[in-house]
Amino acid sequence: MEFSQFRHLHELIRKLIHPDVAMPQLSILYLAYEQTAVAQGEISKILSMPQGTVSRNVKKLSSYLVKNSKGDFVEGGYGLVRVTYDNPYDSRVAMVRLSDKGRRVMGKIQEVLNRSTNENRITSSIRGGSSSVHTN
Repeated sequence: MEFSQFRHLHELIRKLIHPDVAMPQLSILYLAYEQTAVAQGEISKILSMPQGTVSRNVKKLSSYLVKNSKGDFVEGGYGLVRVTYDNPYDSRVAMVRLSDKGRRVMGKIQEVLNRSTNENRITSSIRGGSSSVHTN
């Protein structure tokens, strides 16, 4: 992926999610996209993140209520994942899944990534290179 393509993707992600979305949040979001459901403990292991970091970022990716300065409750978070406690034997296991909004956002991001990959292959072929995507 060329830098201009990466920049375009980054701008798209910021528009679709939030201008302040952080890389750990994107990593968790992509992991939830790849798997139907993933336990927060597994996210911690796979991404080599401390549990507290995972919990904070999952909270930001989900929806929750917060009290504003007027004392009213308003929705916080990005609403991209939902957290469930499915294990009847261990209620501490929090499972992370994409919400409907999260699936839509990840679908758009994946479209851009696929288009970028195809453009790189075409450009490489035109230049006489191989059809593989260069990551350098």
